[in-house]
Amino acid sequence: MLTIEKLLHDFHIEKYEISDFKVDVNESVYINNEKLDKLPLNFKRVFGNFKCSENNLIDLQGCPSEVYGNFDCSDNLITSLQGCPTYVKGSFFCYNNKLTTLKFIPKKIPGTININGNPLPTEIYDNIEHINKIVEWQDEYTIWNSDNSLNSYRFYEMMYDIKAC
Repeated sequence: MLTIEKLLHDFHIEKYEISDFKVDVNESVYINNEKLDKLPLNFKRVFGNFKCSENNLIDLQGCPSEVYGNFDCSDNLITSLQGCPTYVKGSFFCYNNKLTTLKFIPKKIPGTININGNPLPTEIYDNIEHINKIVEWQDEYTIWNSDNSLNSYRFYEMMYDIKAC
């Protein structure tokens, strides 16, 4: 069985603290191994960028709850953003996955949001220039139904208000 320290060393992570089997990292983290279908570590906070793109991840369990740089989980097989950070200080990249909903995306992302190449509803892509506001307001307007399908009526109500601002 691999130890946490051995895994951190394998991914060239040197500035870290371990508490309750979760890792705080004081530098950027790059997890890249085409064979990975899940993250091998449980992160808590990353004080830099967190990049786990170009793997075969099917979910985001183990991702840090806070990223103080950019977050990138692009080019995977992710179907849900459950487990992704709740706080991202930079940009959010999740293109070329299998997302059909934006539930669980951080509510406020100050940087770029790139979700292209996912099977999301066309209404999202038709209004992509407002993606930051869509992400910020989606919960307030309850645009996702319980089956994760888009509630078109609520979505267009939200878009009307976004465009009025």
